[in-house]
Amino acid sequence: MDSSKVEDSLSAIPYDHENNEKGEKRPNILLLMTDQQRWDTINASGADFMYTPNLDRLAASGRLYSHAFTPIPDGMPARHNLLTGLTGKIHGYQENNRTFGMPGWINTFPQLLSDHGYETVAIGKNQFIPRRRHRGYDRIHLMESNPAFREEDDYAMYLKENGWGHILNIHGCENILRYVPQSPLLPEQHQDDTWVADRALDFLETNRGRHPWLMKVSWISPRPPRTLQGALQTFTAIKNSLNS
Repeated sequence: MDSSKVEDSLSAIPYDHENNEKGEKRPNILLLMTDQQRWDTINASGADFMYTPNLDRLAASGRLYSHAFTPIPDGMPARHNLLTGLTGKIHGYQENNRTFGMPGWINTFPQLLSDHGYETVAIGKNQFIPRRRHRGYDRIHLMESNPAFREEDDYAMYLKENGWGHILNIHGCENILRYVPQSPLLPEQHQDDTWVADRALDFLETNRGRHPWLMKVSWISPRPPRTLQGALQTFTAIKNSLNS
C-alpha cells in the first residue's frame, strides 16, 4: 500500500467540506474497529513488549481511554450496543448469530447522521442479521469472517472476480482447525486487510470536499490465531534488527 496515498488521504480529516447552513463546522468521523484485540496489545496502553507504531500515533494525536470496556464479550451484540447505545435486552442481540429482532423504533447513530446530511459508509465486518441490512448506513462494503452465502459478501465476490474464487477459507480463520495458527492462502494485495484499507482510502479520495461523513472501517484482524504473511515478514525484520 502506498504510504504517501495514506498520508494525503488522511489530510482530509477532520474537516474537508464547507460549513453547514448555520455556519457551523461539522466534523468528519472515522471509526476504526479491530476484532478480538485486547487493550494490552498496544504499546501506548502500557504493553511495552508490543510494536504498534501506527496505533501509538493515533493514541498520541487523539484520546486514549484507559478504562474503556465492552459490556458484552460477543461481537454481534457488542457491535449493536455501539450502534444504538442500548443493551441487548433492548435491541434484541444478546449472543452471536441469534436475534429476536431489533424493534423498529430503535434508531442508530449512523441513521441519525445520515438524516442530518452526513455521507455514511461501513466497510468490512458488520455482523448484522440479515447480512445486507444497512442499519442506517448509506452504503456498505461487506466482508464477514464467515459469510453464509458468498453472493452476499462484497469481498468474496471481489476474490471471485479476480480469479481467487476457488479458495474456500478466504480469511485463514474459523475453519475446522479453528485454534491452529494459520495464514491466508492469498497474496497480500488480495488479503482481507488490504481490501478493507483500499476501500477506505477510495472513500476518502472520492468524498474529499463534499458532505461531512462517517466512515466505519472494520477489520477481522488481529483475531488469533492467524498471521498475515506481510506482517510476519515485517516483524521478523524488526526482531532481527533489534537482536543485531
